[in-house]
Amino acid sequence: MRSGRREEWLTSVGIDVGTSTTKMIVSRLRIARMSSTFALPRYAIVERLIQYESPVITTPLIQDQIDELAIGEWVREQYLVANISPQDVMSGAVIFTGESAGKSNAAPFLQQIAEDSGAFVVATAGSDLEAVLAAKGSGAEAYSRESKDIIVNVDIGGGTANAAYCYRGNVIHTVTYHVGGRLIRLEPDGCVTYVAPALEPWLRMNSFHLREGERCTYDDLRAIAAALSRSLLSGLSGAQGLPNGRDPAVELLRIGREKSRHKAPPIYTRLMVSGGIGQWFYAKEASPRSLHEVTVHGDMGPLLASALRESCDQMGIITAVPSQTVRATVLGAGMQSTEVSGSTVYVEDDILPLRNVPIIQLPPLDRTRTYEQWMATFGTFFEQAAKWYGGPSGSIASGEQRSQEMGIALPALQHLSYKAFDKLAEQLAAQFRTHCLHVETLVLVCEQDMAKALGHRLRLLLQGHPKLVCIDQIRVTHGDYVDIGLPVQDRAIPVMVKTLAF
Repeated sequence: MRSGRREEWLTSVGIDVGTSTTKMIVSRLRIARMSSTFALPRYAIVERLIQYESPVITTPLIQDQIDELAIGEWVREQYLVANISPQDVMSGAVIFTGESAGKSNAAPFLQQIAEDSGAFVVATAGSDLEAVLAAKGSGAEAYSRESKDIIVNVDIGGGTANAAYCYRGNVIHTVTYHVGGRLIRLEPDGCVTYVAPALEPWLRMNSFHLREGERCTYDDLRAIAAALSRSLLSGLSGAQGLPNGRDPAVELLRIGREKSRHKAPPIYTRLMVSGGIGQWFYAKEASPRSLHEVTVHGDMGPLLASALRESCDQMGIITAVPSQTVRATVLGAGMQSTEVSGSTVYVEDDILPLRNVPIIQLPPLDRTRTYEQWMATFGTFFEQAAKWYGGPSGSIASGEQRSQEMGIALPALQHLSYKAFDKLAEQLAAQFRTHCLHVETLVLVCEQDMAKALGHRLRLLLQGHPKLVCIDQIRVTHGDYVDIGLPVQDRAIPVMVKTLAF
């Protein structure tokens, strides 16, 4: 932001390279200063205009790898059509989602496309983080804040169904299943060209015999789509409200079942469906009645969407309409605002500068809970942080020795006694040791002036791992990213807060 200006317009770009589709959005963001002249600068997005929405294209692959040349050329073409250049882009994000995130050339290409496209936040979104992003983009998170109900948004694309349960504006649970439109691909005559290996155990358990090179009928495919929809809804609901209880076959579809104990999902009141299947789910067109209508994209996507809609009706599941479906996971913008942390900060040697540190926000402490009750919720949030931002809970993945950074935001705490402060530090250290040993650098962001004392106490409790940065007088929210620069005048630290806007 240039000094002396109260507001400014930024150009922002979001690019999502998914399992089956790739898309881009160009936004114009109006940023206004919300603080007074005598306070630390604080900015907010006050208006957002969609300047350009790209066509949704099939993600180009070569021998099951991302076609870097094709996507790079496509992005350049979209910039020309949108009449922008990389120099115009002051913020934004590029993410690889679904099965694209697992391609061996994803990580280096992700960095390259971000460097070529402007000032970007970059992320390879695992299934849990993808569910969170989709819940924000679909409007489920905002809907839950207004309705005070638990809303589950399930984002279904080509390979996965990423579900996020939202309550009072926060994601409280995530789960992902191998359910998607392109898990089965076929020709208009019914010839099966692909069956995803992840789907085969579920097919066998349900006595479906589907093999590549063979033909299936419309009735066969419809039966598979109906059973797959029922399994998904069973997994999302647990056994609650289901006439025959939980479908045992759904466990064969759940991603991550081998790594951790699965928690029962919360009881939700409304279901949102986003992603490519969501676009079909809410379409007014009649359900496909023939293989030719089903295979308009060479897969079973339209039939899966109609089967899911019918299953919701049969089970009495109340649905809500999202604000975005196929583009829900596109990160529309990264709003960047510079703030200055207080002088009482704690920073270990040779850590700074840091870039793109993801933030998870601890819940606020309200009058309905004591400090002890509030700190008892930390385990859930640290477990989510470990899943969303960087790998396995409590250990480094086999063969993975990369540096990992994670940020935890602490809300403002009133009347914090020394005893409560000490207990807070102990709980933070205990939860870190339980869930986040893979993290190499931990950033604590405090709203109030307590960073230096908290850093020194945690250093004693954590005994050298991880490296610590504690900054204060900075306000961030869940899902933000922060850049932390080198100290100014040996004390103040510039912090760039990047709020992903959808």
